[in-house]
Amino acid sequence: MPGNVTFNLMSEGLLGSGFTGHLSITLTRDGQSLTLGQNFSIAQSIKQSFERAGDILLGKPFAATRHQDGSLSTQYEAIRLSTSTKAVSKTLVVSDEIYDKLLTFFKQTDGRANDYGMLLGQNCLDFADAVFEMTGAPGKISDLFSKDELSGSTVGWLLLGRKNGEIPLRKMSAETFISSLTPKAQKPREPVSSSFAGADIMIPMLLLIVMLTRMARKKA
Repeated sequence: MPGNVTFNLMSEGLLGSGFTGHLSITLTRDGQSLTLGQNFSIAQSIKQSFERAGDILLGKPFAATRHQDGSLSTQYEAIRLSTSTKAVSKTLVVSDEIYDKLLTFFKQTDGRANDYGMLLGQNCLDFADAVFEMTGAPGKISDLFSKDELSGSTVGWLLLGRKNGEIPLRKMSAETFISSLTPKAQKPREPVSSSFAGADIMIPMLLLIVMLTRMARKKA
């Protein structure tokens, strides 16, 4: 029985801002489905930013490191897609052979992470490009969507640029993407959901304000 490969374009940002947007992929066959994509982990990024700042303050030489803030999680992506109010999905039908290869690729990448970035590192478009390349479909992902469907987010704008030939397509294969990931044993923190993203940022800030206020009162 053939399987379906669905590309889900969401124009909302992580905080519902509509700025970044997101692209995930859902595999469906025999009534079973699995959704995966690469997303940005705010919690992991903040943690590593503090670590990097500490190294600089201690005089340690600056060196490029694998940030591991671009996380892949089927659990998170399923929630993200089901709660999205601005998702546009396009489906390709593939053979059992291709579907099995895609399912293996999903299992090899789920729960892992790599450097996240639009120019350097990988992002949700790179993951989607690898999947699209494996389907053997002609053209590119942007051909699946209309110009109107690509409006409203950075991801959509990048896809529209590809569609118009203004932005070159950065080729990505499954092998290249897998080679950029952390080892399977080093499972990263999952990306935070939009409902908790604000809390991850606000709670440390509030604690810092409370500490500074107490210190000021003691001095007074």
